[in-house]
Amino acid sequence: MKSVYPSFALGLAALRDNRLRTFLSTLGVIIGVAAVVAILSVGDGVERMARESIGSTTPLQTVAISPRTERFVDGHRLPNDHWPVFNIADLDSLSHRLPSGCLVTMRVEGTATITDFTGEERALSLIGQAGSMNLEDRLKHGRLLTIDESRGLDPLMVASTTLAQALGDSTGSGLLVGHSVSINGKEFTVVGVAETTNENRLAAMVPLRTASEGFIESSHPRPRNFTIEAPNVEAVLEVENAAKGWLELREGNSWQERVNITLYRNRLKQIQQGFMVFKLLMGSIAGISLITGGIGIMNVLLATVAERTREIGVRKAMGARSQDILAQFLSEAVTVTSLGCVVGLGLGLGTAFAVSAIIRSQSDAMVSVAFTWPTAVLAMGLALIVGVGFGLYPALRASRLSPIDAVRDL
Repeated sequence: MKSVYPSFALGLAALRDNRLRTFLSTLGVIIGVAAVVAILSVGDGVERMARESIGSTTPLQTVAISPRTERFVDGHRLPNDHWPVFNIADLDSLSHRLPSGCLVTMRVEGTATITDFTGEERALSLIGQAGSMNLEDRLKHGRLLTIDESRGLDPLMVASTTLAQALGDSTGSGLLVGHSVSINGKEFTVVGVAETTNENRLAAMVPLRTASEGFIESSHPRPRNFTIEAPNVEAVLEVENAAKGWLELREGNSWQERVNITLYRNRLKQIQQGFMVFKLLMGSIAGISLITGGIGIMNVLLATVAERTREIGVRKAMGARSQDILAQFLSEAVTVTSLGCVVGLGLGLGTAFAVSAIIRSQSDAMVSVAFTWPTAVLAMGLALIVGVGFGLYPALRASRLSPIDAVRDL
């Protein structure tokens, strides 16, 4: 093992003596690593922005569980007499069956009446909800109901912005927060104002068990539904399978006759395919950059072998083994690649931040750099593999050179 160390020392000395050649070979690795880091960091940032947009503006990560209150017979709708009525215990039971990171909400919706600031009677959608209210990005004033409040009996309410305007807050300044309003004769205290998905109608969100006190009497059943939001699009099918398992335990093997599970299966496949194509595209571009740097290392080392034929011949004549020559040239490849990795990492990060800033300034897309240490380790690891791989052929060629051939070529 000790005999290998002089070979590494000779390799490092050769790099110092030929600084221009060393710089040119290192430059290829620098550009390759910088390209990989910049592409992966910006690409991960774009993917993260797309995932956040999908989760906040589309229902693609949502799985809905709803009782079947009707059944179809010969094309006609008939009432279904045996549909389940879910309760808070079911909410807890289902939550424990789902993968971590899921937001589970049980809700019931009906119509209620309210008097606006002009004295006119208005109709609104009253939503009773228990569980996680994922409306933080839509909250305008005040606060949302806590999980405990949504399960309790306190007459609290989160009004939609349209409802707040109808009740006198025409400027949208949150004047309604802290005041009480009467819905069907039931007094509710407004704790917050938030936007809803349909701002063309008046709406209010109240604790699940207090909603029935505000509903207008109706002959139609008001089923309680579950809405499950998966942490990402890849987890939606896992959530569906967990929900099916829970329903089978609760309702038996014939649960499909009483409960519906709804999700956007075809759209999910398209989104997942799009993410996969995007990753493969980014990986291909990054791979081409690394291979280009590796070819540069191989060319420089091949030229080095041709120029240092005499040195190789003298070393072999003095007793150097083929593995010593191999170690010498491999050490040059490893050193060049390592230097390129360190410099390329910094250059790639700088490039990624610059590109993301340009994207934000030229568009409304809030792209940020999603740099992670696994990305850096991956880029540097691939660069080392490529550098050593492309440096192996020149090193083998040098180690197999005959001393007699080396002297004859002088």
